[in-house]
Amino acid sequence: MQLKQIIICFIFECRIFIESLYLSTNHYCNHSHYGIISTLYQTLNSLDVRYVVIFHENYQFPDCIVSRINSLGKYVEFANEGYWNKDWESMPDEYLFLVWTNVSLMESIIKEGRKQGLFRPLFKWIIILPTTFSIETDIGNYLTHSDSVILFHNDLLKSSNVLIYKWSNSTVENIGHFSNGKINLQKHIFQKYPNFEDYQFFVAIVPVDFIQMKKTKIKDQVFYVGLFVKILDLLAEKLKFRYKLLEPDNLQFGIIENGSWNGAIGMLDNKKADLAIGPYNVLEQRLEAVDFMTAVGSETLAIIMKRPDHKVLSSFFITKPLKPEVWYSYLAFVILAFAFIYLYTKLDVHENNMRVYSEYSVFRLSLWYAICASLNQGSVLPNSKNSSVRILVAFVWITTVVVIAIYTGNLIAFLSVRKAKLPVETLEDAVTNSEFRLVILGSSAHEFLFKTAKTGVFRKAWEKIEKDLPYSIVYSLKDGLERAKNQNTGFVNERSVMNLVSHMDCDYVTTPVENDFHSRSIAFPVQKHWPYLETFNNALQEVVIEGGYVEKWKTDLNLTEPANCESQERIREAVHFHEIIGVLYLFSIGLTISVIVLFIEKTFYRIRYRLFRNKVGVN
Repeated sequence: MQLKQIIICFIFECRIFIESLYLSTNHYCNHSHYGIISTLYQTLNSLDVRYVVIFHENYQFPDCIVSRINSLGKYVEFANEGYWNKDWESMPDEYLFLVWTNVSLMESIIKEGRKQGLFRPLFKWIIILPTTFSIETDIGNYLTHSDSVILFHNDLLKSSNVLIYKWSNSTVENIGHFSNGKINLQKHIFQKYPNFEDYQFFVAIVPVDFIQMKKTKIKDQVFYVGLFVKILDLLAEKLKFRYKLLEPDNLQFGIIENGSWNGAIGMLDNKKADLAIGPYNVLEQRLEAVDFMTAVGSETLAIIMKRPDHKVLSSFFITKPLKPEVWYSYLAFVILAFAFIYLYTKLDVHENNMRVYSEYSVFRLSLWYAICASLNQGSVLPNSKNSSVRILVAFVWITTVVVIAIYTGNLIAFLSVRKAKLPVETLEDAVTNSEFRLVILGSSAHEFLFKTAKTGVFRKAWEKIEKDLPYSIVYSLKDGLERAKNQNTGFVNERSVMNLVSHMDCDYVTTPVENDFHSRSIAFPVQKHWPYLETFNNALQEVVIEGGYVEKWKTDLNLTEPANCESQERIREAVHFHEIIGVLYLFSIGLTISVIVLFIEKTFYRIRYRLFRNKVGVN
């Protein structure tokens, strides 16, 4: 492996020597320009750019230099102080700007380049200075504090040698030199991550979220904290830039209003901010005005609402342990058991000539036996000798015992652990429930999602929201949570935020995680065709995404799952009167039925007695 590396290095050195020999023998590339051209050639060979923009006194530039640049797979584009290509600003990684002119023309090119915004960080500039130019005393007259430029200057002692300087932060620093056919550098000419050298970016922020972005004030000084501010700090630390946070006038993320964008998106569209931080959704409509960085995470939407009171029992809680269909089935079983017991007993009485039992007695005894058996209580059955009746009665009792045991166990569990049913569990439930009110965050992607939907549940949700205006739209998380405290009201927001709210306050509850909707990516918007997009994406990938920073943040704050307030639901208190009133209602119903039956029986007996007396002739 070492031998292979030695061979590769030897071949590279030979190539440099041959190219330098070619340049030194060319008709223009004579000895006076040999060092500059060789330095330029070797510098370009190490850079990943596609175009070299050359500013020169005229377009009669040396063919030897152009051919050497082309041999590196790079294209030459000539320019002067009056020609500026719009692509230069949008694709800084693709271009290197070379200024090789007299001092007067160099000054005008620098002024115009600065005006065009091409002297910002990431833009690669190389200025070849005249031999007589004094760097220490003169360069500060042409470059400013924010400029970042590489300078080539012939060594006065030996013209074939070239000194390489870097200008940044109003300081010129010697970073290397060219001698003996090769470049020797103490620092990289252009770094992988450009050092923005205290460059200031303007960042739009909408502090509507108390956990992802929070605005605090301490002794009249404003501070911003939260996940997205921390990500911005990590980028600033990596790329060495400063930033200034700006709030939109309307404190909104941004929607189209009167044909133009407002809020933070509008600030980017109008070049008032370089980028924005926050939980922005990548929407097709927004892509017309801004670009987006690589997604820092993903989110789903959930509905948060007031937790139903788990301490209050339903008045008819005794029916809760079994589903309605189970109650209906058990009632059918009792009726069917009565019918067969009555049929079998009647046949048995008739076959055995048991005159002691009348038709009414068989009916009455069979009915009460079925009812008492269904309540796990005994009763009197006509003396039957048939095995069919005994087998039927045995299986009636087995079924009854099993059902009663299931009911008793579920009733105990229901009284021990009270878990109230949510008003809604899905977005569909919220839409179809006429008593439930939906609340969303205005001027956000949430509003855009519902408002632009053409069909489906999102469209139905927007129709419901629109009918409930202005109550249904709020412009801060705080207001949305206040609305969610009302009965039958739900606030739509990001799952992680809603999870945190439910952890902090068990009076809130969210819809189940499996019923979340509208999964989408979260990314920071930037200016359209922003020249630093790729640089920021690379830094973001390295310091945030690859390390799983957002996921760790969610895990540390327990934002991945909603709160488990089961411990509170398990607290038992003395049963209140209104909680058992259903049992008293049931007794009242039974008492009423018994009175009606008593009246019917007495009436029936009186009628039968009178008929009997009339029949035997008793007055």
